[in-house]
Amino acid sequence: MQTDSNITKYGPQLFLFNKQGELTYQSESLDLGLRNEFRKKPIHKRSTQITQDLLGLIDFQPTFEDNNFTLFFITISPEIGPCPPCDKQERIINMLKKKYLLSG
Repeated sequence: MQTDSNITKYGPQLFLFNKQGELTYQSESLDLGLRNEFRKKPIHKRSTQITQDLLGLIDFQPTFEDNNFTLFFITISPEIGPCPPCDKQERIINMLKKKYLLSG
């Protein structure tokens, strides 16, 4: 796991990858329309660099091909203080998970 990264240290941030592990969407702020981003197909212009930076922050290798999409969500630790946009983004993600994971 690397310690230096170009991934900023604030939240909320979202990174959406396709089945091939290619970054298709990145947001560095609250995204109320996140559901629409799952429909996008073009690869992000900085996919390779951002993917390397993001994967360098975690200590496991995700298996992108197991799912149609993989969503990374960066939030602020509660110990640092409140983050209302992070909390709102998390509620949106949880609603999407309930709707789409349970409906197959």
